[in-house]
Parts: sequence; C-alpha cells; structure tokens
Amino acid sequence: MGNSRSLYLQRRGEVAHLIIDRPHRRNAFTDEMWPILADLAREADRDDRTKVMVVRGADSTVFCAGADVAEWAERLSRGDGGVQNGEMVLAGVSAVADMKKPTVAAIQGACMGGGAAISMACDLRVADRTARFSLPPARVGPAFPYAALRSLVAAVGEAQAKWLLFTGEVFDADRALQIGFLSAVYEPQFFPSKLDELLTVMCSMSQTSLQSMKAMMKMVAGGQTTDSRETEQIWRELAAGPDHAAGVGAFLEKWRRL
Repeated sequence: MGNSRSLYLQRRGEVAHLIIDRPHRRNAFTDEMWPILADLAREADRDDRTKVMVVRGADSTVFCAGADVAEWAERLSRGDGGVQNGEMVLAGVSAVADMKKPTVAAIQGACMGGGAAISMACDLRVADRTARFSLPPARVGPAFPYAALRSLVAAVGEAQAKWLLFTGEVFDADRALQIGFLSAVYEPQFFPSKLDELLTVMCSMSQTSLQSMKAMMKMVAGGQTTDSRETEQIWRELAAGPDHAAGVGAFLEKWRRL
C-alpha cells in the first residue's frame, strides 16, 4: 500500500524513521493506516541500508492517541462490526513486533491505546517528560493486540500489566520508567540529541549480533528455557562470522592504547 500523507518512512542515513503525521487528530490511526503500518515495517526490514527503525510523531506534541474515535463511532453507527478493524490492528502491530531489525519508539506527548500497542511492539521505548500513557481497551471493548500484550507482560510483569489494562489509568513518563514500560526518559530539550545518540550507538553495533540476540530473546519470551539446536547454531554462526573477528580486533587495539 506504501506511504500516505499520514504515515510514511524517511530514511536518514542508516535509520528508517516511521513518521505518524496526523496532528489535527493527535496522530490517531484510521482503519486504512494499519495496513500501511504493516507495509512500512516490512519495507524497512527488507532495506539493506537500514540498521534501525524508529517510530515517532511528526513533531514533539504527540506520539499517537490511539484509534480515530470519530471513525470508530461512524463505523459502529453503520452497524459495521469491529472484527475487520481488529484484524488490521493485529496485523499492523505484529508486523512491527516481527521485524528482524531493532526498533525504537520515540515517544513525546500522548501515547494511548493503539499508540501504546505500537510502542510495545518496538524493542526499546524512550520518551521525554511530556509523555502520557494509557492502555484503555477494556473501556471500549477490544483486547490489546497479542504481540503488544506479550511485550507488555515481559516489560512490566503480569501484576503491573493487569493493573494498567484493568484500570486504563493515565500514567506519566516517570511512572512508566519506574515499572519498566520505558527504557529511558529525558528532558524535552535534550530528547532529540539523546535519541540521536542512542540510534548512533545501535547502528555502530554488529547488526548480525543484534538481530540474532533479538531472535533469541523472542524465544525466551515464548517460554524457551534452555539451549536448542537453533540457539546453538546461532551462536556458532556468530562466533565464526566476520563481525566477531573484527570486534575482537577492535577491542584489542583499544585495550593496547590504554
């Protein structure tokens, strides 16, 4: 489906920026935006030039306020069920969660409902202190997408996940950091530079190693508790690969200069 004026990719060096750009609706998602999200996530994952994808709002005022409530109400008034919409949401969020490449949600302003689900589908979540969060699906009926729910439980634990989902409470960036929902919080004036620093560090790492560790962490999240043939094969390929030799050589050269 490709880019739209409300959702599009911008490649800046080795980073793909997935931009949400509907400020007049607080970056709320329409039905048609969820398939575009899936398409863009897959596009960034296929691009050999891209090492990291970051999801962000077009400006510093809002990340994503969730689903477009006006469209939702209009659909229900026509008697349209929510099954098809739910399937599109699941597909969009799952496409982000299934990416092989590392992903970062860069959150400023409101991050609610579907926006919170998109952020939970990312590997890392960083925010400034204007960020506000809420997971309110129980207020309006639908369930939280499974890919995001699994990440939520892994990040904050079952008890906190239940609290957030069962109450739909609004919480700020400091509480989000305290419970493990966020990886880092910065002051608004420092957020752009801190985000750039993080992305630069991630791009400097061995991409084979990052993607392999991400794949193995998904196995852990899925309940795998011991090594398997697959994890052992991943380890062997990394140990024998060029990134390992180059990394050891660079480390030794740095150590000699100390």
